[in-house]
This record gives sequence, C-alpha cells and structure tokens, in this order.
Amino acid sequence: MFVILVIVICYLIGAIPFGYLVARWVKGIDIREHGSKNIGATNVGRVLGLKWFFVVFLLDFIKAGVPVSILLWGWLPDVTPETWPHSGVAALAGLAILIGNMFPVYLNFRGGKGAATGTGVMLPMAPWSLLAAILTFLVVFFTTRYVSLGSILAALVLSVTQLAIQRNNALSGENLPVTLLCLAGTVLVIWRHRSNLVRLWNGTENRITKNPKKL
Repeated sequence: MFVILVIVICYLIGAIPFGYLVARWVKGIDIREHGSKNIGATNVGRVLGLKWFFVVFLLDFIKAGVPVSILLWGWLPDVTPETWPHSGVAALAGLAILIGNMFPVYLNFRGGKGAATGTGVMLPMAPWSLLAAILTFLVVFFTTRYVSLGSILAALVLSVTQLAIQRNNALSGENLPVTLLCLAGTVLVIWRHRSNLVRLWNGTENRITKNPKKL
C-alpha cells in the first residue's frame, strides 16, 4: 500500500509542468502554442531565450533527482517490501516521475520528452551510464545542432552502457530494477521523439541556432 502511494505521489510530482508554468509566469503565454508546441526546456529556451532553458531544465531535473535520491539513499523510512531489492521502489518512483513528465495529468497528458527529468532520475540510479549518455548528447548536439538526435542517441547509449557495465549481473539483484529502468526510459524517450525521427528522416527537423528568436 505504501509503495502504491509513493508511486502516485512521484507521478504527480513528475507531472508538474515547469515549462508551461515558467512561460506563463515570464510572458503570460501558453508555450504549447509556440515553437515546437512542447513544454520542455528546449522549446522554452527557443521561445523565451537561453536562460529560461536552463531554468526549466534545472527545475525538471530537481523534481526527479530529489525524490529518487531520497528513496534510494534511505532519507525516509524504508517502504521497500522485504522480498524486493533495495533499489526497486526508487526505480519505480523514477519511472513514475518520468511518465508524469511525459504524460502530465494537469495538461491533459501532453507533456515533455523526458530529457531533463530523465537526467534527474538517472543521476542517483545509474551515474556512470548517465555520464556516457551526457557525453554522447554533447558530441551529437555540437556536431549536428539537433537536440532531438542527441537525446535519442543518448537514451540508447544509457541502456547499452548499463548492460555493458553490469554484464552478467545486469538482470540480477540490485541491478535488475536499475537496468529495467534504463531500458524503459530509453523506450519512452524514443517514443516521445517519434515525430522528431520522422522530421530527421525527411530533413525538416529544426536545429538549435546560436541566436535563437525569442518573444
């Protein structure tokens, strides 16, 4: 029962639409009607300016990283069932936060694409795999200026690195929930970027320029 409550609370935290709220507060606009019409940090930065990208990214990162860290590192009374690995509840909470970000109940389930939130979730759960993913993103982004391509490849590298690091132990003990979280996160991120994949294939995807237009 406590586990279900934790998962629901984490979903509701993950669903907080900081991109939407920041755009409303800064410019009084509905960010879903501008740019790529997404509430994520990239679109907020494209529409409002670079500093607001960092604000939204940080807020989405914190809303994920703090709850997962609290659960994983035992800063609250332990709610993990006796037969579960210690990382089990934290992994489920991280997945709930990621789903909340992508499909927020507050905005009719139209949310972000999980990059900043996924980073917050994975930092305490799989730091070395996350580091490989971040490096991949940076190389791809600064080479191509495509945020979407960098995010997709980073998600793939996250899971591949997790499997490579853990090898035969990836699906056993404490590693099992973490590996499943990485795999589920990768699938969700790629799914949320499916329209970007079509535009990348057609050569119509937007690049991030050095001097983006803003309202």
